[in-house]
Amino acid sequence: VMKTEIEKVVKKNQIATPSDFFYASNDSNNQFNEKLNQSISTTRSYIYVGDRALYLSERLGRQIIETHEKLKIEVLLADITDNTLFSSRSIIYDQRDRALHPEILDSDQLRSKRVAEIICEEKMAVISSLYALGKLKQRYDIEIYLHKEIPFIRFEITDNLLVLSFLTELSGTKKYPSTAIYKNEGTFKSNYEEYATEIKARSRKLTENDIQIGNLINMAQKAGLSSCTREKIVKHYEERVKS
Repeated sequence: VMKTEIEKVVKKNQIATPSDFFYASNDSNNQFNEKLNQSISTTRSYIYVGDRALYLSERLGRQIIETHEKLKIEVLLADITDNTLFSSRSIIYDQRDRALHPEILDSDQLRSKRVAEIICEEKMAVISSLYALGKLKQRYDIEIYLHKEIPFIRFEITDNLLVLSFLTELSGTKKYPSTAIYKNEGTFKSNYEEYATEIKARSRKLTENDIQIGNLINMAQKAGLSSCTREKIVKHYEERVKS
């Protein structure tokens, strides 16, 4: 009887149990990358919703060799011209900076200045991501959107995987947040697919012209990145993405 009851509980809770879980770390997890890369290689649809996409562009540029011939990729990133998306995370940025640099003098004025610098770095990461994804459009069928959602979680969806990365954990000292993978799961996956559709409907789809270097510089300046240059934008693509 006890065994039967345990089996019922396990079966009932399977829906909430990920097939894999990877704790926050400072190093990219090879096992995780292999699982996601394999899934992207064979999927027809890949949806990425997050704040920026530096590592995604590396993944698509250098890690994935072959893909499904009908693969369609949708990438939704934070709109850097909406400062609320970044200022809303100022506490997380400050906590992370304190954890990484405890030696820095603790004054309100200095903290405010450093958080402003971090916000500029985060926005710059989005601009670099957009440029890299634009270059990758030569190889992939990619649609790129800018959303205005406060990014507390990054989620990725393939035909058979739902990947959830918990961005609020970035207030600690780890470079990569904890990540859960659900494989061949129906309820969570369908709900996140619907959520992605809703976000896309209220987001701005970028054109080929929007991601040209000159317009990216204009976007950066509109977002308060007065020191943005072509060299800064292309650096990530040239060093980490271009094969």
